[in-house]
Amino acid sequence: MMKFFMKLLVSRQIKIERGEFRLFNQNVTVIPITFLAELTKYYMSKTENKKQGLSDFYFMAWAMAYDFMERFSENYKIKTFEDRWTLGMDIVAMTGLGDYKTIKWEKGKLSHVYVENNPVAKYFYPSKAPIDYFYCGLTAGGAMIVHKLGASNIFNCVETECGAVNGKKCVFVSAVPKKHEEMGTWDAMQSFIDIDYVLPKQIEFFKKYKQFRKGNNDVLFELI
Repeated sequence: MMKFFMKLLVSRQIKIERGEFRLFNQNVTVIPITFLAELTKYYMSKTENKKQGLSDFYFMAWAMAYDFMERFSENYKIKTFEDRWTLGMDIVAMTGLGDYKTIKWEKGKLSHVYVENNPVAKYFYPSKAPIDYFYCGLTAGGAMIVHKLGASNIFNCVETECGAVNGKKCVFVSAVPKKHEEMGTWDAMQSFIDIDYVLPKQIEFFKKYKQFRKGNNDVLFELI
């Protein structure tokens, strides 16, 4: 990972200046993992329609990852699926969100990965149930760009194993609906998030994304 970081630093794809940290020409920031963990707690503790609250949290991460990877893809024009996959995994590892490893991928259909050293999962361990709604959103939203998908073929993600429960690793299945059905993960995903609530938001996101890119930031938050 350090070699990757130094390569980006030398090529000025990471720029660190007073009051500014830019990664692939996008402003980013470094925050303690406790913030993300406590944000997860907040959404998990919502008493009014808890499942929809967690689904909003998931969607927020999904949209954020889609936008980050889309801007990156535009700037650096990586041509092959394999290169986008490898770089995406390296970026996530570099951000401190854990060490992502590939189990299996099928172009346009499936991203099956596991994560070791997930700091949010460590924060919640031991837990009785999976807690990585934010990670699921990130994984599926980023995969949309890696797989070059759009509104007609949307990836969503379920966590089939969670480090907060097993103390070891998290396993994520991101896929189109048909692939979830083939793998037997569709019902688990429906239990994890309210897919009937999330999917219309994702479709509407694509309709409004051009406005968002033009600087109308409100259109994204109207969906949450």
